[in-house]
Amino acid sequence: MGYNVLSGSTSVVNVISSGSFVGDGSGLENVEQFPLQNASVTLIPFYKTISGELGLNANSGFSFSVNDNALTVPGLTSSVGMNLSSPTSGSLAGPGSYLGVDGSGNLIVTSSASGEGPQNSVQIHTGGGLLTGSSEFLFTPDTSTLLVSGTMSMSGSLLPGDTGIHNLGSTTNRWNQIFVGTGSVHLGEHCSISTNEAFGTIHLNKPLSIDGGISAHRLQITSSFTASNYNYFIGVSASAAITVQMPSATSLLDGQFFVVKDEGGNADLYNITVKSSGSQTIDGQNTIVLESPFSSVNLYSNGVDKFFIY
Repeated sequence: MGYNVLSGSTSVVNVISSGSFVGDGSGLENVEQFPLQNASVTLIPFYKTISGELGLNANSGFSFSVNDNALTVPGLTSSVGMNLSSPTSGSLAGPGSYLGVDGSGNLIVTSSASGEGPQNSVQIHTGGGLLTGSSEFLFTPDTSTLLVSGTMSMSGSLLPGDTGIHNLGSTTNRWNQIFVGTGSVHLGEHCSISTNEAFGTIHLNKPLSIDGGISAHRLQITSSFTASNYNYFIGVSASAAITVQMPSATSLLDGQFFVVKDEGGNADLYNITVKSSGSQTIDGQNTIVLESPFSSVNLYSNGVDKFFIY
């Protein structure tokens, strides 16, 4: 309840008195100024118009607990910000809720917008507080894999998290074509360009400029041998006459070439016969013979049925 407390001078009819009141106040009568509605322990009174008159009211949403030193308010409006000093710890509202501000500027705890789409779909804001997802844009936490189906357009750089560790594609998931503009493809030390197949081709339709050395496949043999379509230098170091059988020209590219060399320097003692496949020819012959020390022959194929010496 609300009360008036008297102090100082009082005036009644025909009686004037001044000075201080004396005594223990036991004879004074409390006079109620406003009725207090919904009175209860911990509830904080507040002014309210009741039946057209100013009165006091209280409700469970506005209270103060002496035991917990906790203030509970139904709503809070702040025009300059809010600072919490030593907030009371407690349980969270849950993963389905978040702290937000409503259209009136009130700080509220409300349910988060529900997601759409399949499991593991990355959620995209569509406006109006709605979220959606797609099977074309997925993230799998167990494998840390991001799956994007379709076209990805970038206005910046695509960089790996570390140097010399991560791959762009794999032996089972390969890119089809890579287009480079006026820039360059830079290879690190000891890098190689490989088709990762027994036989593959890399086509260059422009002049090739190389600032450095060139290394080609070299194989040293000591006995008769059938060349493969990935051989280039065939070095012979034999202690008996041997035959080097060329692969079928049909398995080669037009213009593919080989070098057969007497590396042992004893072809005069142990002749090296270079033989074409079946009815195919080498400069019109089925075989040629190296019979001089350290001699060699350079051959190229038409990719059909012939080899030529150059």
